[in-house]
Amino acid sequence: MIVLKHLAIFILLIVFQTTFISIISIQGIQPDLILCYLVYLSMKKGALVGTLSGFTIGIMFDVYAPQHLGVSAFAKSLSGYLSGQLDEQKIKINDRFKLGLLFLVTILHHTFIFVFTFGFKATLLQWWFPHILPSAIYTVIVGGLALFIFKRKM
Repeated sequence: MIVLKHLAIFILLIVFQTTFISIISIQGIQPDLILCYLVYLSMKKGALVGTLSGFTIGIMFDVYAPQHLGVSAFAKSLSGYLSGQLDEQKIKINDRFKLGLLFLVTILHHTFIFVFTFGFKATLLQWWFPHILPSAIYTVIVGGLALFIFKRKM
């Protein structure tokens, strides 16, 4: 039942990310809500759940861009695995560290997708400063707001 709950949340986030996120985009830069939730879930449930969730969600997301089938699945699996290594069932992590981890995972995730999508036709720095870094910052801001709101409700 818990698996279905998280799957439903991911599906809602995929629909929201692909349809409504453009409303809050700033000059084409969008937060990655799916990655926010994946990092949250991975830190709560561990690396195995993070890896499997990342792969499942990545494949579902890859359906929207089948020309690069598997790239998002692998990037999200890797993101889930890395963030799941800091399993909160075993260690206590403060909120600032969570946001720092979200920032690093977002940068790694988008860099990985960039390299596998575009190869080295364009330099990484041409994409890193105008796209990857602002997206990571925006994702951390949205993730921080979500963390603040959901912590207040608990």
